[in-house]
Amino acid sequence: MAQIPKELDESAFLDGASHVQVWWHIILPLCKAPLATAATFLFVGSWNNLLGPIIYLQTVDLYTLPVYVANLYNINSAVQPWPTIMAAAVLTTVPLMVVFLFAQRYILDSAALSGLKG
Repeated sequence: MAQIPKELDESAFLDGASHVQVWWHIILPLCKAPLATAATFLFVGSWNNLLGPIIYLQTVDLYTLPVYVANLYNINSAVQPWPTIMAAAVLTTVPLMVVFLFAQRYILDSAALSGLKG
């Protein structure tokens, strides 16, 4: 938001807009792509958090799906249920893919507007 030119704010103030109107109609639409990108990355980071649920939750019934998948792998067992582990890992990635599909346009717009060369 700091990189948005102040001239946009000043011209809106000259046209009679209030601070809230300037933020809602000018600043927020220009920041839609970076905010959606940050929200997507925050969701992915929270979804893949393994240590937090293990620390805070007392029962196994309340564990999140990624923690449950990590607990399927038993180090002490000679035979691992690999088909179950792989199926659970695929199902765990489905919400991440759905969120990315909805936010893909904003993420790509944010990368294009940031000046990164690909």
